[in-house]
Order: sequence, then structure tokens, then C-alpha cells
Amino acid sequence: MRHYAIEDEVRLGLGRDLADWRKAGLITADQEPALRADVATDLRRAGIMLRLGLAAFTVIAGGGAIGLVFLVTDLQSELAVSTTAAVLGAAAFGTATAIVRRFRLYRYGVEEALALGAVGLWGLSAGLLAAETFSTSSGGEAWFFAMAAVVAGSAAAYRRFGFQYAAVCAVYAAALLPMASSSVDVAFTRLFAALVCAGACVYAGRARRRADDDITRSDAEVVRAAAAAGAYLALNSVIFAGPFGLTVDGWYRWTSWGVSWLLPVVLGRVAVAERDPLLLRVALATGLASLLTNKTYLGWPRQPWDPMLLGVLLVSAALLLRRWLARGDGGERRGFTGRQLVQSEGATIQLASLASVAVQPAPTRTVTPPDDPTFSGGRSGGAGADATF
Repeated sequence: MRHYAIEDEVRLGLGRDLADWRKAGLITADQEPALRADVATDLRRAGIMLRLGLAAFTVIAGGGAIGLVFLVTDLQSELAVSTTAAVLGAAAFGTATAIVRRFRLYRYGVEEALALGAVGLWGLSAGLLAAETFSTSSGGEAWFFAMAAVVAGSAAAYRRFGFQYAAVCAVYAAALLPMASSSVDVAFTRLFAALVCAGACVYAGRARRRADDDITRSDAEVVRAAAAAGAYLALNSVIFAGPFGLTVDGWYRWTSWGVSWLLPVVLGRVAVAERDPLLLRVALATGLASLLTNKTYLGWPRQPWDPMLLGVLLVSAALLLRRWLARGDGGERRGFTGRQLVQSEGATIQLASLASVAVQPAPTRTVTPPDDPTFSGGRSGGAGADATF
């Protein structure tokens, strides 16, 4: 059972949008106080920095408490450690439930860290129990049961607290179930992950169309976008080659190359038809990833001017698209516009700008070893002062 009423979550979302609406001129300054009184709730929220700080403090304190328990009990067997981890996970999850009910916390950091910490402890418990039960050196069974516990725990965290990232974690953990098994090849592992993510994407799309409130619709959009991105990453044999495996069969390589170009087109058409901006961003990102990995797929050599050409292509496409939208009726076409409607929409652009400055590719230097000239000696201490000079 979800701890938060949908009506309260909707009011919180509207309360966050009021300031943007006023700055955009959609409402007047006199209307904002009256509207804010209408959407008031008893849920307690924290700013992003305080939220992160409280979550970090909870993780540190919880980790210290768990370490103290294991130090005092001095457990020797994996079965005892597994049982203790499961009990501690249940205690953390129960504590998160209790403080939410008592203090009406909503995305406060403390309950989030406790709930996700419980999921991690349950995964550890299931992995240790499977390793003790099957007694194999491959680790495939331990990984499978650990991921299954993470799936169940993440699903429980989403149903109880409504954490969108918990639902995404459940999808990804289910997709990675057979990854550590040595009895399956790389192609099967990738196809399994892609099918799980594709199934979650279709299910979330149907849930979005059935949703009759903004919260359920937003949850479905996040899960669908994350699942679509996961399906693409699983299919693309160039990206994330390490976790799945470095080698794939030729048939899979060329099939994934074709799908990596087809999937962004399909996602883009669905996003435009259903007015889903989050899925549209995933479609654009996957299209860019296909463009970046195309040379690696085809075995073509990379050139130093490739990033420059890509930058010119992206800037030109952005300018043409913006001009095309601006020439539409009222500066928009079919509900899409290039104008910034509210101030919060600029946060993504600002973060991207900061990331482009902070993350710079490391320069690659190719040093050609010189030939061995006469002056390469120096056995007597001077440059070239050898027996032959």
C-alpha cells in the first residue's frame, strides 16, 4: 500500500510549478498565494542539497550501525551473515515506513536511504544464501538470486514509497539476471536484457495511456524512457562491452547495428505522437549514440576531425529545427516549440553546459620512436660522446 495519497502528490507537483507559471506570465503575482493555499499539504519536503546531505548522513550512520552489529556478533558462517543481513534490511525498511507515517516525510533523503539500503541488504542476503546453498565457484547462482531479491525489494520500495528510481532499478536488475552465468553466451545475455527492457517499456506505455493522474503518468514516463534506454544499451554491442562480454557473433553484431539505427526512429515517432518529452530525449540520445558508434561497427578508422564534423552536424541540425519550429503558427508546430516556456526548463541546458566543460576527453599522443642516430650514445657522459663519435 502506498504511503502517500495521489492527491497530495499532485498538490506538491502543482506547488512546485506555481513559481514557474508566475515567472512565465501564466498567472499573476496576486493569484499565486491563493493557488498555493489550495495545493497545501501536510507532507514535509527538503531542498535538493539538504536531501542529499541527509541521505549521505543516513548511509554513513547506517553503514556504521551495520558494521557494529557484525563486529559484536562475530558471525562466522555465510548462513548467519545472510540471516542477519535480511533482518537488518527488514529493520531498515520498517524504520523508513515508520518515520514516513510519523513525520510525513516526502523525498526527504532519510527514508530514501533507508529503503534503498534495505534493498541492498536483501540482495546481499540472497546472494550469500545462494552461494552457501549451491557451493559453486562460478558465482552465477549467487548473482541470480541477489538480482532477484533486488527486483522484489525495489518493486516493494516503489509500491510503498513511489520512488521512480526504485522502479527503474527493478527493471534493470531483472534485465541483468543471467549476466554472471557462465553457461550462456554474450548474445543471449544481451537479448535477454533487451527483451526484459522492451517488455517493461511496452507495459509502462500502456500504463501511461491508462493513467488518470499526473503522478502515475509521470512514473510511467520515467520507467518507459529508462527501459527504452536500457534496451538500446543492451542491444548495442559497442557500448558497455565490458559488463556483458567483449566478443559477440557476427550475426548478432550486424543485427544489433541495424536495430541500433531503427530503434531511435521508432522511439522518436512514439514520443512525438504521444507528446512524451522524456522519451523524445532518449530517442535523440540513442540516435546520437548510433552515430558515434557507427564507425566502430563498420570497422572504419577514426579520424582526428570526426568530433569537429559531428559538432557542426549537431549545431546545424539544431538551428534548422529551431527555425522550422519558429516559422510555424505562433512559433509552434503540432504542440512543439523551440521557445523556453518556464524557467525550470533551462536547468537541463545549464547542466549539459557544465558537463561539457567539466568532462573533457583526454588527449591522445602518439610518440614515434626515433631512429638510432650517431648521437644516441653518451656512454662517456656527453651527448653523443661515445666510441664512434
